[in-house]
Amino acid sequence: MTEVKHTDNGTVELPKGKIVGCAWQVIRKLGEGGCGSVYLVKNIEDDTEAAMKAESNAATGGCVLKLEVAILKKLAGKPHVCQFLFAARLTDFSYVIMTLLGESLNKLVKDLKPANMALGYRTNTDECRFFHVLDFGLARQYIISHSDQPSKLMMRRPRERSLFRGTTRYCSIRMHDRAEQGRVDDLWSMMYLLAELRGPLPWSSQNDKRVVGEMKRLHSDELVLNDSPIEFLEIAKHLRLHCSLSHMDTLFQMASAMKFQYYSKKAAGKTMSNSVSMSSDNRMEDFKRRFRRSGSLGIPFVPEEDVKQLFTPTRTIRKEASIREGDEDDGVQILTIIVKSSRVSEDIAKMIANLPDNTRVKHLETRDSQDGSTSTMDVLLEIELIHYSKQEAMDLMRLNGLDVHEVSFTIRPTAIKEQFTEPGSDDATTGSEWFPKSIYDLDICAKRVIMYGAGLDADHPGFKDTEYRERRMMFAELALHYKHGEPIPRIEYTDSERKTWGVIYRKLRELHKKHACKQFLDNFDLLERHCGYSENNIPQLEDICKFLKAKTGFRVRPVAGYLSARDFLAGLAYRVFFCTQYVRHHADPFYTPEPDTVHELMGHMALFADPDFAQFSQEIGLASLGASEEDLKKLATLYFFSIEFGLSSDDAADSPMKEHGSNNEKFKVYGAGLLSSAGELQHAVEGSATIIRFDPDRVVEQECLITTFQSAYFYTRNFEEAQQKLRMFTNNMKRPFIVRYNPYTESVEVLNNSRSIMLAVNSLRSDINLLAGALHYIL
Repeated sequence: MTEVKHTDNGTVELPKGKIVGCAWQVIRKLGEGGCGSVYLVKNIEDDTEAAMKAESNAATGGCVLKLEVAILKKLAGKPHVCQFLFAARLTDFSYVIMTLLGESLNKLVKDLKPANMALGYRTNTDECRFFHVLDFGLARQYIISHSDQPSKLMMRRPRERSLFRGTTRYCSIRMHDRAEQGRVDDLWSMMYLLAELRGPLPWSSQNDKRVVGEMKRLHSDELVLNDSPIEFLEIAKHLRLHCSLSHMDTLFQMASAMKFQYYSKKAAGKTMSNSVSMSSDNRMEDFKRRFRRSGSLGIPFVPEEDVKQLFTPTRTIRKEASIREGDEDDGVQILTIIVKSSRVSEDIAKMIANLPDNTRVKHLETRDSQDGSTSTMDVLLEIELIHYSKQEAMDLMRLNGLDVHEVSFTIRPTAIKEQFTEPGSDDATTGSEWFPKSIYDLDICAKRVIMYGAGLDADHPGFKDTEYRERRMMFAELALHYKHGEPIPRIEYTDSERKTWGVIYRKLRELHKKHACKQFLDNFDLLERHCGYSENNIPQLEDICKFLKAKTGFRVRPVAGYLSARDFLAGLAYRVFFCTQYVRHHADPFYTPEPDTVHELMGHMALFADPDFAQFSQEIGLASLGASEEDLKKLATLYFFSIEFGLSSDDAADSPMKEHGSNNEKFKVYGAGLLSSAGELQHAVEGSATIIRFDPDRVVEQECLITTFQSAYFYTRNFEEAQQKLRMFTNNMKRPFIVRYNPYTESVEVLNNSRSIMLAVNSLRSDINLLAGALHYIL
């Protein structure tokens, strides 16, 4: 049987043994692509094996193969390219005979276009180490001969709009825009291909061209090239700005020479001060979302030095910087702002030129104007201030005519060279404020520290203690370098820190036994037994984290200092508690103006081992995700007067409607702020403090006091009552969607379509079936 068959998808099927072109016998089929099939053939005269690509004339007219033959002939003799042997057009199909190569790259990675690339043939020990390009069916010649002077070459005029050609996963963003392709686009495709060697691309599971194109715009180069050689990121940056091919050749050579260092999974850890070791896991910015949203202009990051090369600065108003001693010792001042600008590119250059002298631009990005204007856009700038205070910089920019609004201001340790920030961005999926969708996104939240050791206020007990400030900076560096999944660094506490801990521990344990709730006392005993809690030892967060994970699924992770309410509560949604590791100053053991490890370990940890309290805490966190600023403020207040300063009372069951508790009632404390403060604990339960029944509508009106005792405290019968009231309150929030925590993937699912709701229903149905079966045996 020697007839040729044409398949429904347009390819041609040749039977085994068929003679093609009088000399080539079909041995077997090797594979097929969108336009043709590839066969192993043998020359019947000398038994030479080769590859034959056959294309149905009925499907394409042979035009694709004709172009490919022309390109192969031009590339004859070039290294790492399949070599042309013979080609012809028959009645039913056209074919080209090429050198035979080895295994498809599909055997090495998930999908690296097996029809387009292969290894050298196994009989050639030199060539089998190299990738060879096979398929040139979609190539387009961009240098052609001049029509009047054939010996003169010229650039081919680009088409105003081209059809979508290529593989969606690897094509450049310009292809998604249907723009004419060039060598830069080939290089972008190669970058995506190389990035996939270390794992799936963010859009690998997507097939829709529009969705993939938008994801390519939304994902930063840092995220796509995560864990790749750092030269790859430099290449991506160069592609966006200059596209110097010779420079990129050098970078590729550097990356190749260093490949064993970059791809080693067991690289040596980075050593910090005080003999504390850090894991070198480079899983940074796995889900780093950007300032952009749907409709973004997507102007990429542009370093200041490159901007000054591209544009000529305009004349601006300047003033002398007021240089202050000690600024660099405190850390790096990072100011994030949004500037209104027109959509004219020259205006961005003027905006950069109007920044204060010596300001370093860390990040620049754009989005559509939030006020709906079609003539303006918002520009997000993250800048590093060298010689100016924040207020001086803001005043100077406004003096220079910039419409500027502050987003955030932080002082980061000098040692931290790389941070990711996500200030005030809108989430494209839900139309709400950005919130972490995965537990790995908490790496982003943990970096957005409002204040830490470098910025101690003048009234802080350790303000003038240089050694204490340096110690605080060390703790900050550890926390800011930490990534989810790493072991928490173990701290070698000083004698002074252990002494401070011991003084507080003795006093608080006396008060706990009198006033703490039963759940707290039971679990604190377990912490002493399993986690090293004692008067003479400060327990390690890693040990506590493992204990809590086994008890309720809660974890702790180090943090450098204060977080915003939004970032802090987001951690609770994933059963993660941001925990400091530094100890308050020894000058005043019973006072600290900020949370420290004494507060976290003595106040919070025990109750996170209680299932009911853990569930209550997580529900507050889930309610905060994507909440408006107004609702978030209310949730933060509810958290403050429950988890931080809450009380419970068994007597409350007898009179559920009474508002004020009397001092004769047996109030028990579960709030961590009280359980970690001897003075306020005694004030709340032994003094004449005002204690009111917990009513969310009443609680959100109460002022949260930081530097003094609270003017009122709130109580419930138990955690379940507080939980029920919280649920009733959150049902009236204005958030236009519902979120559900998936403990298997440790991610949050937004229930905003039928599929997500059905998945939740199926999970619930499974749980109900299990409960029904259990009840059957019990009853």
